[in-house]
Amino acid sequence: LFKAHWERTGDLDRVEDLKRIASEVGLDAVELGRALEEGRYEAALDASRQDAEGAGINAIPAHIFDRRFLVLGAQPEEVLRQVLARLEEIP
Repeated sequence: LFKAHWERTGDLDRVEDLKRIASEVGLDAVELGRALEEGRYEAALDASRQDAEGAGINAIPAHIFDRRFLVLGAQPEEVLRQVLARLEEIP
């Protein structure tokens, strides 16, 4: 999905594009279509969104380290290394 989005090879708002992408990675495109039509995972997705908002996540990517540090957005490698180093300092 990320590749299709960033390389602009798929419109993630279109079910047909999602089914094509699913098929390309070995998933059952027909079953995906059914799940989307039925709204099968909408409640789980809504709960996940609420959890993310409750944790202060308002951007992607978002990384939570050890349930202590939240890093939002695309960050340079050095920022992630700093967080890891900080975690090593915590007993």
